[in-house]
Amino acid sequence: MKSLRISNDCQKSLDQASSQSKAPFFAGALVGQLENQTYLLVDYLPLTFNELPEGVTTFDGYLNTPSNQDETPENRFLNLTSNAKMMLGGGLSVIGVLFSVEFQDFDYNSATFKNLVDNMKVVTGDTTAVIIVQNKIKKKDDYLLYDFAQRKFSGIDYQYLNFKDRFFKLTTTVEAEIIIPITKAEGQTLKIMHISDKLKQALKRWTADLGQGVVKINNRFVDKTEVLENIKTKAQISDNTLQCEIYSAMPVQKIFVAAEEETGTYITVKGVFTALAYVLSKKVSFKDAYQLLITDLLQSVQDKLNLFISEHEEVLQQQLAQNRIFSLPKRVHLEFPGGNLTFIDYLTSEEPLEEGEQRLKEWFNLTPKYVNTIEYDTAKEFQTKFLKAQEANKVSQKEGVSQRKTETEKPKKTEGQATDVTGETVKDNNMVKIGALVGVAVLLLVVRFVLF
Repeated sequence: MKSLRISNDCQKSLDQASSQSKAPFFAGALVGQLENQTYLLVDYLPLTFNELPEGVTTFDGYLNTPSNQDETPENRFLNLTSNAKMMLGGGLSVIGVLFSVEFQDFDYNSATFKNLVDNMKVVTGDTTAVIIVQNKIKKKDDYLLYDFAQRKFSGIDYQYLNFKDRFFKLTTTVEAEIIIPITKAEGQTLKIMHISDKLKQALKRWTADLGQGVVKINNRFVDKTEVLENIKTKAQISDNTLQCEIYSAMPVQKIFVAAEEETGTYITVKGVFTALAYVLSKKVSFKDAYQLLITDLLQSVQDKLNLFISEHEEVLQQQLAQNRIFSLPKRVHLEFPGGNLTFIDYLTSEEPLEEGEQRLKEWFNLTPKYVNTIEYDTAKEFQTKFLKAQEANKVSQKEGVSQRKTETEKPKKTEGQATDVTGETVKDNNMVKIGALVGVAVLLLVVRFVLF
């Protein structure tokens, strides 16, 4: 039987937000973890809705009445909960929703309300969800567990706890270059949707490399079998934030997936990537917590590509075979006033931070404070580096062609064995030089589609 444990701070925020809402329908995405059949609720994201339209008096009528943006409260609820899911770091999920309702006809067992909650299955990814209903008319709060398969509510045991000393936050920043080969056959019929599948293959390789990496926290190498509480003590860290430095064989992780057939071009995803994960227990081993951090890192790359494709699909279909540089959405970390967690948002290189602030205020009626914008800040730097590398490669190619032409025009020497050996040595050296030049050319010129 599942139970619910609620952070004291989170409960205060929920009560305050719902009481201040002027709309007859208020919802908050509940954020936490499911641990050993116990839901741990640590924070929430309030979802903003319009005030009651004139002439509408019923719950059913309100859910189906479009706003000025031709968006019904039901559609807005689904969109906002999906957005909330993307804003969570590793280890966290939307475990349910709080509803604050002020309608005489409201009944949480009604078909209308169950239809609304049913859509949450995609967001929670679980067989059940926590539903807290604050009925302002009856002045009653119900703590419920909803079973998606049975479409049935049941009561859930709940308690309030102080979570501040028990949950840990892990962060990291990794510079990487992921090279994905596209065969000549694929290049002729490549669809944008296939890029995502190719990236998943590359991310599997990256997962293995990161898993074997050595981790340092506060200049101390970590024994991955240790529990987080011991690591914090030995690293002499005052709070519960563990900043992880990941070390691998190369300073910049280059993930190259070999193609089984002849390669026609490559897709390269490169840049600085940040990751964030939460563990709501001091007794979890670092190995398990580290896996959550890696999962968040890889999910972030996948989310960026999905956002990018949805925005640029038409352009990409026309220009995929051309030598182009595109900029992926950049991940930023932010916090909301009074919250317990650090959240995530994605911005384009051309989108100022102020626009991100305005969008989040529109969604959640909260003004964020940015706490990590390194991906956003370094986007231009990586594009500049790549363009400079291209120019340097063009110069190297010209010099290589000129050098080979000069050496070809030299008269052949045929005097004695020593001359033959010298001639052969010169030939071998030229092969090495040409090979190096061609190697650089391949790395830079076959990259038709570059994502930063």
